[in-house]
Amino acid sequence: MEVEIPQAIKMFFSSSSFEMIYLEAFANALDAGANKFEINVKLDSYNNLSSLEIVMKDNGEGFTDIRFDKFSRLLSVEDKSHKGLGRLVYLCYFDNVDIESTFDDTKHRTFTFHSQYVKESMVTEVNKKKSGSVLKLKDFNNIRLHKNDYVRAFYIKKILLENFYMKFLTAKLINKEIKVTIKTEIGGKSEKENITNADIPNFSLYQIPTADDLFEELTVYYHISKHTDNARHSTFISAFAIDDRSMSMDIMSKENISSSYDMIFLLKSDSLIGSSDPSRQNIKIEDGKLNSLKEIFRKAINKIVSQEIPTIAKKNKRQFNVITRRFPHLAGLIDEDCVGILSYNDVLKRAQDKYFRTERELLGAEKLSEEQYNKSLEYSSRSLANYVIYREKVIRKLLSLSGEETEIDLHNLLCPRYNTFKKDDVIDDIYANNIWVLDDKFMSYDTVLSEAEMSDVLKVLDPECPIIDDDRPDISVFFSRNPKDENSYFDIVIVELKRLGIKAENSSIVEFQLDTRTQRLAEFFGNRIRNAWFYGVVDFTPKYELHLKNEFFHKQFSHGKVWHRSKDIYADVNSVIPVKQEAFIMDFKALVEDAAARNQTFLKILQKKISEDTTI
Repeated sequence: MEVEIPQAIKMFFSSSSFEMIYLEAFANALDAGANKFEINVKLDSYNNLSSLEIVMKDNGEGFTDIRFDKFSRLLSVEDKSHKGLGRLVYLCYFDNVDIESTFDDTKHRTFTFHSQYVKESMVTEVNKKKSGSVLKLKDFNNIRLHKNDYVRAFYIKKILLENFYMKFLTAKLINKEIKVTIKTEIGGKSEKENITNADIPNFSLYQIPTADDLFEELTVYYHISKHTDNARHSTFISAFAIDDRSMSMDIMSKENISSSYDMIFLLKSDSLIGSSDPSRQNIKIEDGKLNSLKEIFRKAINKIVSQEIPTIAKKNKRQFNVITRRFPHLAGLIDEDCVGILSYNDVLKRAQDKYFRTERELLGAEKLSEEQYNKSLEYSSRSLANYVIYREKVIRKLLSLSGEETEIDLHNLLCPRYNTFKKDDVIDDIYANNIWVLDDKFMSYDTVLSEAEMSDVLKVLDPECPIIDDDRPDISVFFSRNPKDENSYFDIVIVELKRLGIKAENSSIVEFQLDTRTQRLAEFFGNRIRNAWFYGVVDFTPKYELHLKNEFFHKQFSHGKVWHRSKDIYADVNSVIPVKQEAFIMDFKALVEDAAARNQTFLKILQKKISEDTTI
């Protein structure tokens, strides 16, 4: 052969697959005019791969002088649909290929193809005999097969059909039959499969309407039928028909493939002729053009399935509505044609990518046009909706807590322990600090301290404060005004959390803690504190609720239970100016479900706003 064979194998078939042996031999047989093709596989056992032999026969015109000459010269082809390299794949797995061929009625050619092959063969005269070729692949040179199915009859039939559906269909349409017989004998056990016109379904055609100048006429050949063979998985094939072969394309995600139907989709276009690489393993199309073609194919498959199987169309519509409700900030950006084809995560990613691209464009613009200005208002709504959705996830996480969860879990969800949050960092901290669960007005905070010593809380008010107090309120929030401004009043929030499921008698400790905190603040800063808001999260019993009533707490409207008391707290018996204490004792249900109700209101408003913007 006029090219260094071992080097050519490394260059063109470094990542070949064993099944290509059958595909290449079958393609060559078809090129030689064969309509009958046989595969015979013999293997003593999977533990003795050196015994593997594959014999393939066809009734084509044989290795005529012209065909033998082309075989002996790599890259010698008749047109751009051929590559002139395929036979190298035999030597990826076998050291020797014995070839016998009858041609021109009375001539018989024999030669052995191997890594040191040069153009030579033995030709003898024989009695008149039907033409055809026999290839015997022997001396397996690999350590393993990777898949035992590679030598199973049912699998060989499957890959021949998947790769040559278009060729089989074309023959069937002109009342010609290509018959394939596959026999395997492994460890003494025999299997047999056939491919005839009966295995080739009737395909329908879908003409893709496209104004894209990149592609000539695009046609989808498709077949959809109810899956009836419970012994085997349903079939789903999506492929480009290129040079008489089908090159598989990952168009539909595995999670969307229906086990109830067999589906085959083949995209055919003159634009694809000659667009496979020399090894026929990859498509040789520029990435942008290939992605565009995949997108066109994907949407065509969705339309076909929706027309042919209304139940799947309804299911996809439901899924689209669920995604839109769950992610309202992506409304109008979710490609409905991809729902039910791409995976759930890929549908979301595509919509998010559109969202971020537009957002970057708006943020990067020095001046906004009228259109960009309106778009910026819409995307402000989307950004806010994104944050509200995040809140929904926090609420669901809170609802998942049980009595077995510790106080620490609840604490970290509201405001991670030992952290300090400042108003200047509110945008960066927006997805970490969830103090809004108590009340949205606290989001106007100046400083939030989570499980900080009381000494540190007091130093927020006066950095020079000499008081040492190692008591630790769970969460402390300064809001409304800058607490360091000595000429203004400010509000403070103190939160105490009790582990879910503890006895109600132990919950009463929270009242003592709230009063102690207020007194401590009033002692040093009472003249500057406008209101002190105190929240205790506890479990209730009738006995404990009676105790609260007797302590002049009043029940408040809530989805759970909230008891409120307003009173003045004095630092000592000589104090004249009190601190107004607003104390709320609530159960876990009130904390979470009240927050959920507020958040749902925001969500509905934003959904309506975004929906209006995307329909204008």
